[in-house]
Amino acid sequence: TVYASFMNRPPCNATRSGLDGQVVAFTANTGKVRWRRQLGPSESSPVVVDGSVYVGDWNGDVFRIDAATGRVRWRFHSDGKVKGAVAVSGNRVFFGSYDSKVYALTAYMLFLNGIVGEDAQMNAQSLPQLKMPNRDGFISDWPVRPR
Repeated sequence: TVYASFMNRPPCNATRSGLDGQVVAFTANTGKVRWRRQLGPSESSPVVVDGSVYVGDWNGDVFRIDAATGRVRWRFHSDGKVKGAVAVSGNRVFFGSYDSKVYALTAYMLFLNGIVGEDAQMNAQSLPQLKMPNRDGFISDWPVRPR
């Protein structure tokens, strides 16, 4: 299977409202469309890891899409366009956003450990509300006092 993202209907550098894009899965030997998923305009090359496709868009969203079905597994929203490719290393998803931040998402691990549902949307409001498994296992020595 070949995965490709598409910016929007021509002209590709348009600034009109209602811009959209998509990520499409093609059968490699025939070019037949297996599935397509609508998203915002995208310059982000899809990355495929362990049966998931990761891609960002100009709306500031990064998606984890099931590579076999095209079903969105989760979506993370940043406050700026995501124009570059997403990178995956271990259990983290990395990307830069036009909000001047670099993100390292761990939602996949949270999902694998049953802490959030597979359709959970993590953002600045929802992430702090989570009860992490070892939250009460840390002992703070703040403030540090001289001995």
